[in-house]
Parts: sequence; structure tokens; C-alpha cells
Amino acid sequence: RKHSATMLSKKAGFLLFHTLYLSILEQIVLPLLAVVFQSLPIGLIHTNLYKMIHFYIFAGHKTKNAINDELNGCLLILFCICLIAAVFIGAFLLLMVTVAGVTIYIDPFFHYHAPLKQYAYPLNNPRYQNDGITRYFEYDTIVTGTSMVEPFSISYVNQAFGVNAIKVCYSGAAFKEIDETIKRGLERNPNVKMVIRGLDYQSLTVDKDFEKYDNLPTYLYNENPFDDVSYIFNKEVLLFRTFGVMEFTQNGGRTTTFDQYSLPSDPYGKEYALSYYERSKKIKKKEKTLSEEAKTREVENLKQNVSQTIIENPDVEFYLFFCPYSILYWDKTYRSGELKQHIEKERIAIEELLQYENVHLFSFDTDIEFNTRLEHFRDTTHYDQYSTAFLIDYLATGKYELTKENYEAYLEQVYNLYKNYDYDKIFEK
Repeated sequence: RKHSATMLSKKAGFLLFHTLYLSILEQIVLPLLAVVFQSLPIGLIHTNLYKMIHFYIFAGHKTKNAINDELNGCLLILFCICLIAAVFIGAFLLLMVTVAGVTIYIDPFFHYHAPLKQYAYPLNNPRYQNDGITRYFEYDTIVTGTSMVEPFSISYVNQAFGVNAIKVCYSGAAFKEIDETIKRGLERNPNVKMVIRGLDYQSLTVDKDFEKYDNLPTYLYNENPFDDVSYIFNKEVLLFRTFGVMEFTQNGGRTTTFDQYSLPSDPYGKEYALSYYERSKKIKKKEKTLSEEAKTREVENLKQNVSQTIIENPDVEFYLFFCPYSILYWDKTYRSGELKQHIEKERIAIEELLQYENVHLFSFDTDIEFNTRLEHFRDTTHYDQYSTAFLIDYLATGKYELTKENYEAYLEQVYNLYKNYDYDKIFEK
């Protein structure tokens, strides 16, 4: 009986060992082996090791020496498994540290440092690179907006204003996304003295918290080091961005200039602009007006995503301009009965923004020469880099600047101009 009790306790001990061993094997060792050596027959290894343990526990033992031999054998197996686990865990950790170290060193999104002089960096991913640009680049002026600002020549901005500017644009962005970038730039760089920002008419009346895109890389925007794992342990970043910088450099590339950065590659010309426009045959006689709900949304949008940053930075000069659209936009607006509605939206924005002394507000809609040059548009709204030289000159010289004294006359001029314009001549061949 005593011998039987001893055997039972030994069996219980072996069963406990069996359970712990399988936990280590199944939960740690074999998954790591599967990751590092995908070609190994992991299932076969697991089966044979399981049989060995099973044999040691249940084969039956008659003597004390046999039990000790069995125990020593199990301990030896456990030691070997733990040694293998330690080697592979160490190798795995070393691999992860290496991956993270390479990405941190090259830093294709400038999350940790400015571009390294010995590498050439392609700037081609605004929502991933813009935040790093505001963190570590040297600048005293921010040029920002949507795709309407992307063609801006920053070298010409620097020349016209005598500044050192960066361009951080977001195609399709609403006001909130752009404003958050401006805020982060102003917080990080106390030397900023000027912001040049385009305002899209189409975004004026959207909800103040509207953001067009989900899944933005917010781990790059914040100061939380723990969510950086999404960057430094990212396979796509390592293979296509980090290694991409190295390949770009090796192939003789040069870091993208701000003139080139986010510059659209689409073709321009009258035929392309017209191809994006389907003209209505009818003209709506009854003009639409802006609803009270839309007016409220616009005011809230402007106050939260434009005015508040202006108020908080009284020493920064804000050059704001309504992005000029082509004559095709105005034809559509007129024919759909939305001209008065457009004027109402613009009036609300003007009256809100002209309250602040550090604001210079511009609108170029009375420059009929600009918006009828369809050879410099790629659709109904987007102009080319050549056209931005005119806009930069207007901003630098004060031409088309709105004031409390002239904006009423300006709005009346815009309404009359596009109410009575001979649009048919645009379509003459």
C-alpha cells in the first residue's frame, strides 16, 4: 500500500509536469518555431514529444531507481525544451529590436528625427509624413489646405514673402484635419510667424467634427510612445518605406522638394476640365437660400476649426484665401440656382474671419481671367502650379484682399458677375 501511495504521488507529480510542459510547448515554443521556421514539421515535433512524455508517465515503474531515471529523463527533456525556447525567444526579440532599430534610424515618416543627410527621402505620403514635417523641419511659415493648395510652389512663396515655408496639405480634408495640423505645428515650433491656408467653399457648411477619412495614423500624431509599435513593428513600413528610402538613395534619388511634394500628376487642359463637367440643359429660375441649419453648422465649423487657432496665436499672421474655382463651377452654380446660396456662405465666413486683426482674408472670384483659363485646370476646380504663382503674388501684394469696408461691394460684384456672365461662349469650339 505504501508503495502504491508513493507511485500515485509520483504519477500525480508527473501529470502536473505533463500539464506544465504542454502549456510551455503549445503556448510559447511551438508558436515561436512556427513563426521563425515556417518550413519545420511543427505538428510532427509536437506529436513525438507528447509520446515521449506519455511514455515516461504511464509506462509503469517498479523500482525507485526506475522512478528516479524517469524523473531525470523528464527533467532533461524539460531543460532541453526550455533551452530551445530561450534561444528562439532571444532570437525573436533580437529580430524585433533590429526591425524597430532600422525603422527608427531611417525614420521614413520623421516621427523621431529630421531626415538624415546621407539619405534621400521621397515625400509622397502626406497623412503619414506631414506630422513629422511639422515636428522636425526648419520653417517659419506653414502653407496648408486641401488638394487646392497642393500645387503651390513653396520656393515662390519663400521668394515672395521672404520666409522659409513648409507645405503640409491633405487631399479631400475637412477643416478639422487641417486645423489640427496647424495647431501641432504652432505648438512645436515657436518660430512660426505666418500661416497661409486655403479655404474650400465646399467645406464651409460641413459638421465641425467631420473627418473624411477613417483609420488615420494617429499613433504618429500624438506623444504616446507605446502606440509607436504600429509604426516600428509594421511590415509594410519596413519593406516599402524604410527600405524604400534606402533604395531611393541607392538609385540616385534626391529628397523631394516642397515644390514637388504632393504635386498632382494629372493632365491639365480645357478638354480634361470639360470632361468632368456635365452641363444641365435647364436653368433653375428660383434661387436657393442657405438653411438655418447650414448657417449654424458653418459658424460652428469656422469658430472651432479656424477662428480658435487664430485667437490663440495673436502673434502669427494668418493669410486665408477662398480657393478659386474654374468658370465651370460658376456655370453649374448659376444653372442649379445656388448662386445666392454661395454668396450667403461666403458672407458668413467673411464676417466671422474679419473680426481678427491678425487675419488677411482674400478672395479671387472677381478675377475672371484666372478662372476662365481652362487650359490650366484639370477639372472644374483644380488649377495647376503655373496658376498658383498668380495667387501667391496676390497674397504678397494685398491684391483682392477683403476688408470690413469693401466686402459688401465685393459680394455684390461676384453675384452680378456670375448672374449675367455669358457661359455659352465657354463651350464654343
